[in-house]
Amino acid sequence: MNMEHAAQILASVIAVTTAGLAAAPTRATETGSAAPVHRIVLPGGTVLLVEQIPGSPTVGLQAVFPGGTRAEDDGSCGIHALLARLLGATARPGDLSPSEPPAGSPAWLRGFSGSSSFGLAAEFPRERWREGLVLAAESLSPPLGEREVQRERDELLSAIRKREEDPDAAALDAFLGALYRAHPYRLPALGRMSAVADLRAPRLREFYARAARPERLVVAVVGDLDPAAVAEAFRPRLPTAPKTAPAPPPAVPLEPPPDAARVRAVARAIPRTSLVVGFAGLTVRDAGRGALGLAQALLEGPEGRLALRLRAAGIDAAGLGLLRLDGIEPGFFAVAASVAPGQAELAARTILATLRELAEAPPPAEELARAREQVLSAENEARRRAPARAAELAYRELFGLADGAGDGSDAGSSRITAEDISRLARRLFVDSAPVIATVGPDASLPPRAAGKRP
Repeated sequence: MNMEHAAQILASVIAVTTAGLAAAPTRATETGSAAPVHRIVLPGGTVLLVEQIPGSPTVGLQAVFPGGTRAEDDGSCGIHALLARLLGATARPGDLSPSEPPAGSPAWLRGFSGSSSFGLAAEFPRERWREGLVLAAESLSPPLGEREVQRERDELLSAIRKREEDPDAAALDAFLGALYRAHPYRLPALGRMSAVADLRAPRLREFYARAARPERLVVAVVGDLDPAAVAEAFRPRLPTAPKTAPAPPPAVPLEPPPDAARVRAVARAIPRTSLVVGFAGLTVRDAGRGALGLAQALLEGPEGRLALRLRAAGIDAAGLGLLRLDGIEPGFFAVAASVAPGQAELAARTILATLRELAEAPPPAEELARAREQVLSAENEARRRAPARAAELAYRELFGLADGAGDGSDAGSSRITAEDISRLARRLFVDSAPVIATVGPDASLPPRAAGKRP
């Protein structure tokens, strides 16, 4: 299951003068890495971020617009997923395409759609940087012809059909449908069959013209490149004068978290039960995001608290994992697993007890140190990958997080205490009510599965 996460915040931003880029407003900003990030506003309003990493063998790119399921409703559910497929389908033979990468070098370009955004991501070898940037820029202006739309729509419908047959995906959909009564985060990211089947090329062209205006676009490029050269490669290839009125901001209803436990069970004649247990989560600006990241490290993995407690309870939990969305509005934090028939109730109670255990007692110093090392190692490894770093920069800009809100950097993680984790756990797992969803032979769960709140 692909969950879209907002990027971790590295440090505060400072403005400086950058020579050689006088043609567009520019500033260089200091981040947690050694290299400055150059911020360039192109003539159409597109924000271009370039981080120059000397010696990097590849170039990572993330181009992102606001949108995704947050900007959809029941009648348009899946329109961003279809556009994402079309954005990634524009490479021509002979271009720097996934099907023809240079020997020994990564090369790919694909569209994506998430909960609050859509766009395209790419990676290509340093020696073909100009070709890669040109291809990415051209891919942001897809023709959206009827033949291409029909082909990608049929493939998306096939993917939706396959997903609907997956009990794990069905359990997640049931969980989201129980957690959110009206908010579009309840909608499946791939879309719904009925809505996608009605999408045609004229509607997509009109929608894309309004949703993908240049002033809504953020492009981040990371690699061994000169920022001025990157700007010159993009400047003539991105639109400068929008021809349509902007899309109105989505009318997103604000929902309070559940004030009582919600349980949703879907009967399906399958060998095991897919289970999702979770709570309303955080926003991308929540100061508790760093503490939640450390709590996540304490819980997950084969030797994490969840696996240990479930094994001790005699529960056969396969595919145990954590699902997390930090959204523009509150997202969610959940535990997913596949359990043997008859074990869903005990598994749900064990999971809830394990989550609430974090609120009852701060984690011991040694355990917290291991979790902190795990988080920092994962963050540092991600920063060394150009595409991941580009995504981090793009989302930080898109969500307006350059001021350090929701700091999850290595410096921020080192400041988080065991007591911070306990306070965060109490806020999420004790003061709020849980949501439990199952798909499988356990046709219903008794209310006691939700446990008692202290």
